[in-house]
Amino acid sequence: MGTNEVFWEVAAGALIGAVCGLNQHGVGATAGNERDHTSGLEARFQIETAHAALGLTRKEINECVIECLSHYEHTLDNPNIGKPFPEIYDTDALEPKGEWLDKYGQVKFELKKIGLDLDTGWRKVHHASNLASTL
Repeated sequence: MGTNEVFWEVAAGALIGAVCGLNQHGVGATAGNERDHTSGLEARFQIETAHAALGLTRKEINECVIECLSHYEHTLDNPNIGKPFPEIYDTDALEPKGEWLDKYGQVKFELKKIGLDLDTGWRKVHHASNLASTL
């Protein structure tokens, strides 16, 4: 938590899970080895990314996942555990701090550049599904 790499890893998992029809079961960091190393922002990012996968093919998703992997693969042998919750969230307001929101925004922007619609992708699929059911 608190690193760009965690968002890239969350995105890869969400994309794979969505295209394979798996339940988006939630997000964790540090394999559960560090206390207070998860937040709601990763869960939000997971579902936004999963929604962006709707309607895409496995081949299209594979290309996106390979791009995601390139952003965190170098850390797999020695992961950066990031920061605990109180360092990246305002614990009074329970809102992400600016630095954490900036990292979220950076990775989201990069995913949009590779063609993922993280803002309205789910709406397009939902709309197409509704149209098909009325025909």
